[in-house]
Amino acid sequence: MTADDSQCGAPDHGMPPLPPLDPQYGVPQTPYGQVGQQQTVYGQPAPRHDNGGYGEPPQFGQQHSPLAGPQPYFAGSGSTRAKKPRRAPGWTPIIVTAAVVGLIAGGASAYAINLSQPYIAGSSPAVVQVEGADIDWTAVAEAVSNSVVSIQVSSSAGTGQGSGVVWDDQGHVVTNHHVVETAADGGQIVVMVGNHAYPATLVGSDAATDLAVIQLEEIPAGLAALARGDSTSLEVGAEVMAVGSPLGLSGSVTTGIVSALDRPVSTGQIENSLIVTNAIQTSAPLNPGNSGGALVDAAGQLIGINSSIATLGSSESTSGSIGIGFAIPVQLAENIASQLIDTGKVEHAYLGTSTTTGQADLSDGSAVVGADVKDVVEDGPAEAAGIEVGDLIVAINDKQITSSEHLVGTVRALKVGETASFTVIRNGKEQTVEVTMGVSPDLGG
Repeated sequence: MTADDSQCGAPDHGMPPLPPLDPQYGVPQTPYGQVGQQQTVYGQPAPRHDNGGYGEPPQFGQQHSPLAGPQPYFAGSGSTRAKKPRRAPGWTPIIVTAAVVGLIAGGASAYAINLSQPYIAGSSPAVVQVEGADIDWTAVAEAVSNSVVSIQVSSSAGTGQGSGVVWDDQGHVVTNHHVVETAADGGQIVVMVGNHAYPATLVGSDAATDLAVIQLEEIPAGLAALARGDSTSLEVGAEVMAVGSPLGLSGSVTTGIVSALDRPVSTGQIENSLIVTNAIQTSAPLNPGNSGGALVDAAGQLIGINSSIATLGSSESTSGSIGIGFAIPVQLAENIASQLIDTGKVEHAYLGTSTTTGQADLSDGSAVVGADVKDVVEDGPAEAAGIEVGDLIVAINDKQITSSEHLVGTVRALKVGETASFTVIRNGKEQTVEVTMGVSPDLGG
């Protein structure tokens, strides 16, 4: 099966081939002009390591090579982890990033038109819903239609495609790192607005949070920055809409609810650290190509950047929506995007511990789970604050910590220099420790 240009929203004058995304993101390397099957995402096995000072990932049975057989991977206590087996057992959820290759073919050069009004006219309008009435999703879709774009990345190796959110009136677009990562090695980036293609450049990219910023070289008239909401005030059950380009079908919308909040999701690892986000879980269907698109609330305000999905994994060629998708909270996206726009780099908060998922017995006979501190980095923020080996970290700023991966995602959402209250269990007793975040020596830069 092939997809023609009109289906994908590309102009018929041709575009350079787009490079494949890394296989860990569920996309096989696809030769130019071919349509590749979508594959499930698999992260690398989790070796014991310092994990960039955030926390050591829990062990998931025996370690295997990337092509080894299936292995257990649930960290327990609400975390979700990816793996890379040769054959996944039936009904076993695994995480895949929502990116796609092979749907957009073209010629040897990108195309851009001259623009009569090179600026973004304000931001998208807020949608006022009538109290007591059903949500008017038609109005929401109309309000955000000029604020979510399709992104194509090209190189001689193949093609890649995803979505992006118009961020400001300077032509910045926020997307996922895995959508544009090959552009750092000489690939071309093209933003599709309707049937017009506009060249863009990579401002900066952050693998640790899977976020990136690109900038349009020229800005189409009418394109509007998407109004931003508050992901910290979300409630489970709230209705939401996902906007993006699944399978290259630009301008597609789906609706659902917020299924869970603060859900630790790991889609791989970089250097000595996991790629972990405490994500918004949604039932709004997401599919390959939705990566980097918008998750908006009933007022049409951005609350998250769609980034990954869960799949049953019964076949390596299956990665469609099963109603479990994940979005990076907009508050984290704002922190990362502002740094990338200002400097092209990101400084990440640093704790200075190695941990595993553990539990501690309490005096009332119950047990509590959290991140068990196995090592404290000398002269690091944790040591300076008095965190000790054997402590069980169970909360940060009164938010429960349920696993080692949950700790990683929570610390990564903090800012350098921010002081946070860590609740630890030490010798069966609860204590509070104030920790000022340092700068990660392994991430960003």
